Amino acid sequence: MIGFGKTADYLEKSGTKLDEIQSLTIAGTALIALAILGLFGAVIQNLRIDRQLAKQGWARVERLPLGLMVLILVLVIGIFGMTAIHI
Repeated sequence: MIGFGKTADYLEKSGTKLDEIQSLTIAGTALIALAILGLFGAVIQNLRIDRQLAKQGWARVERLPLGLMVLILVLVIGIFGMTAIHI
């Protein structure tokens, strides 16, 4: 978060006018996009680990993997948040 403030200070010193609302929207969108990409990577990693364990004979005990369901739910919430910012 300090980086955003330093960037704003640098742009103001250079004479660039900042639209605070637009700047906050861009910063918020970037952070949500980063979180969505991280969660998407976690879903892929979880599926790969499950496949590797299945190949070694370790069967999944639960029918619905809770961790994977939470990852997907938070990913959907992030995508909803991203679209809500730009509507």
